Amino acid sequence: MKTAISALALATALFAGAANAADLPSHKAPPPYIPPPPIMTWTGFYAGLNLGGGFYASNSSNQGWNGGWNNGNNNTGGVIGGGQIGYNFQVTPMFVVGAETDFQGTSLGSGGGNNNNWWL
Repeated sequence: MKTAISALALATALFAGAANAADLPSHKAPPPYIPPPPIMTWTGFYAGLNLGGGFYASNSSNQGWNGGWNNGNNNTGGVIGGGQIGYNFQVTPMFVVGAETDFQGTSLGSGGGNNNNWWL
């Protein structure tokens, strides 16, 4: 019996072929192409706005050389703002030319007064 089983196993091993599946690829597909990132350039139009504010306050009291007094104060404040627009062209990787224009304005003013007292 052992001889018959051994002969059957030997015949199966000799006459069995490799199993090939028809729907499976024989190798992996190449990975999808990912393009490199674009090279950075300074060429193009640009625009911008700026807005801010400012204030100043000062009080002073000075004694003059001839005995007089000068008392003063100065107070100011307001809004500062503007905008800019321009175009740059990158000639080479290390050389850029361009043109820009801007408009700036402020509502800053000054206010205050001086009080001069003179004694003779």
